[in-house]
Amino acid sequence: MKLLFRDFIFAAFFLLSFPVIAQNDTLMGILKEELWREFNELQTQEYPPYYMEFKAVESFHAGASSSMGSTLNYTIDKSKSFSPTIRIGSYKFDNTHSFDNEFSDFYSGFSNFTLLPRELNPDLVKYTIWETTNDLYKDVLETYQNKLDKLDSAEMNNINDFSQEVQTVYDEAPLPTSTFDINMDQWKEKLNKYTEIFKGIPEITIATASLGYSIDRVYFINTEKSEITQNKQLCLLTLMVLGRTEEDEFMPYSQAYYAFTPEGLPPDSIIMADMVNIRDKVLDLCKAPKAEPYTGPAILSAEAAGVFFHEILGHRIEGHRMENSFNSKTFKDKIDREVINKSISVYSDPTQSTWEGKDLIGFYKYDDQGIQAQKVMNIEEGKLKNFLMSRKPIEGFDHSNGHGRANLAMDPVARQSNLFVESNDPESFTQLKKKLLKECKKQKKEYGYYFKTVSGGFTNTMNYQPDYFNILPIEVYRIYVDGRADELVKGVNLIGTPLIMFSEILAAGDVREVFSGMCGAESGSVPVSTIAPAMLVRKVETQNQFSYKPDWPILPDPETEAIQQNILNYEQK
Repeated sequence: MKLLFRDFIFAAFFLLSFPVIAQNDTLMGILKEELWREFNELQTQEYPPYYMEFKAVESFHAGASSSMGSTLNYTIDKSKSFSPTIRIGSYKFDNTHSFDNEFSDFYSGFSNFTLLPRELNPDLVKYTIWETTNDLYKDVLETYQNKLDKLDSAEMNNINDFSQEVQTVYDEAPLPTSTFDINMDQWKEKLNKYTEIFKGIPEITIATASLGYSIDRVYFINTEKSEITQNKQLCLLTLMVLGRTEEDEFMPYSQAYYAFTPEGLPPDSIIMADMVNIRDKVLDLCKAPKAEPYTGPAILSAEAAGVFFHEILGHRIEGHRMENSFNSKTFKDKIDREVINKSISVYSDPTQSTWEGKDLIGFYKYDDQGIQAQKVMNIEEGKLKNFLMSRKPIEGFDHSNGHGRANLAMDPVARQSNLFVESNDPESFTQLKKKLLKECKKQKKEYGYYFKTVSGGFTNTMNYQPDYFNILPIEVYRIYVDGRADELVKGVNLIGTPLIMFSEILAAGDVREVFSGMCGAESGSVPVSTIAPAMLVRKVETQNQFSYKPDWPILPDPETEAIQQNILNYEQK
């Protein structure tokens, strides 16, 4: 299951261990010395490693959260972490080899993760590295021996398990100390101001705003003599609101802002205006009618289209999915074949850090396998041209194109970065709406749908289940053929299968927007951005969202009751 979260992400964001920014690069010296000592020692074993790599992260993290105008918590944390990788065998066949019909949702490599001592005591750090790597070697050895046993009765293909790449050396200077100056008292006040807008409203049961800011200094070194040191920053501001509908069900609404630094977030004036708009929208949604299952024409806003392309295209062009026996391999044999409307082109570009003044969080200089980030043309005028590649080769694609990504504790696989969707025949929203109504009349539909905002989505690419996607809209409108005002509805899920949905795209808008989020897959959660225009689709399918009616309190909230009484007293005066 692949997930793109913009809502409910704060909890996961803070549960992660954000590995301390070093004042010097003593750590790289320790990593380098210990890597070569251990690699050389292991060459005396019956099954020595042919490849090893060490990764470490020194990280600073600051966070705070607020609910209904009051601070819940805040923290500033520093830590160091370490993860080794060992491969036994050869580039052709090693411990990560996957045989045909060998069930695995996940990448079969091993990676260990541990926290390093806070103080850079060389002896203590080396001991921790040695202990972790020693345990990993035992696990990898057992796996490799099991693979060798299977090899006697299995048929080998001509695809290597690991690509051979050129040596890379890159050393980025540490960030200035001013980078770590974040005024948490000021941010606590801001968060309280954002959530106070929702205070005292009976229909709103939860309103939480959260800030998370992390700064990572990432170290990578391998036995191919690549050495990389780079800095990464990410700032996330999220709002989660839970309303109570007229049917006594939960109504969730979320908003997220992504940037590299707190200074890159929108100014207070914009965020406060958004808070007011969200408050009013939640109240409208609580009273809105429930949608019924629907098939027919729809417009996906630029934001919704971004999630749409991330889910139904992005995950299906991740290269390793073309070889897994239990993957649906949607696009495996479609290189140079038309897979979408010929006016549309799609490319991935992790080298681009901003777009029209907005930070693109899928940006990085080197991926998590030490390969330089590269722009990759995936679809050109409707035709599939290339996959996103890690160092796991597939048929016809022998090398990485800089898209091997993972959390520190997990093995990298091919993942998305910044996904750009373009049209060479864009149309205005007014034109898209006219075409929508025309298509509704043609299909004899009373209305079409406009998906304005979404919280995220998920998709399945494995072939033991239906090959489907599910996008989770927040704000959806019926656009009536007879000229009635657009109508807000709730409880809509956008569902479907990828190839059918691609074939239904009729036109694209002339304005593109950025949708960013944390994408979860088998190598963990990584930051991504999608830049896309609105899309007119001939036919979509929707189903009702899961609804939940909790055991609501019998007594009114004392705080809410007091606020309402104060308002009443003020009005009477």
